[in-house]
Amino acid sequence: MRNFKLLMAFAIFSITSFAIYSCAKENDSKQNLQTVNTEVEIRIGTEPCEGVGGNCTGQFATFFETVTLPQYPNCTFEIEYKMRSCVINGQLKFDLQMVEWGPWPACQDFDDDLDSVIINNPGGVALWLQNIEKKIMTALVTKLSPNYTIPNCGSVNNVTFGFSHGSCIKFCLVKKISTKPGGLTIWKAIQIPCGEACCRTEYKVCKNPDGALNIQVQAFSIQTVPGSCESQVPDIPCPKGTYYSTSCIPNCQAL
Repeated sequence: MRNFKLLMAFAIFSITSFAIYSCAKENDSKQNLQTVNTEVEIRIGTEPCEGVGGNCTGQFATFFETVTLPQYPNCTFEIEYKMRSCVINGQLKFDLQMVEWGPWPACQDFDDDLDSVIINNPGGVALWLQNIEKKIMTALVTKLSPNYTIPNCGSVNNVTFGFSHGSCIKFCLVKKISTKPGGLTIWKAIQIPCGEACCRTEYKVCKNPDGALNIQVQAFSIQTVPGSCESQVPDIPCPKGTYYSTSCIPNCQAL
């Protein structure tokens, strides 16, 4: 009976919504919380770069993919993203939006690094996650490219994968505390676009003479607004339960 209860508890836990699970240790004045769950969500109501920069038109389709990163070879990252494609002036283009991502199942190496940032430098969590996200985008392009006919380098018709996102974002770290000592602390990391500024991170893909993929990446603002990111207003406020948040910060840089 005890084993059956444990099995049922595990099953219920396993079918929770798509999330990124990470473990951290935090000293809390009220309770000692040993485990941290983290879900990273990019909130984009509409395509922030719609109709500019040679983008495709039409509806996005939602996809799921898994990738690994060189610094976390034992981790599997699940990605939810949106994509649409078109041919412009003979060039195959893909528009993409990140929706959610994270390691699944939980990965100790990633957990340890995230723990270190949350505990020792909470103000650096946004930048740390931004850098991981850029690496995940590169890994996604690398995995998707062999599915298509990639021209040889030197051709003007390189295949382009373009991720669109706000040039400025507000970062919110939402904390939900378990009601039981020793239970779970649930972190939800949310990126909210600020204003109308638009950024594209573009990957141009071609094949070297040896057949290896050559991937060049650049990030650039397509639509800008007066002033710095800090002067912009987020599209929506941070949700209830926000433990830490930034002002509107830059989000338009390549690796």
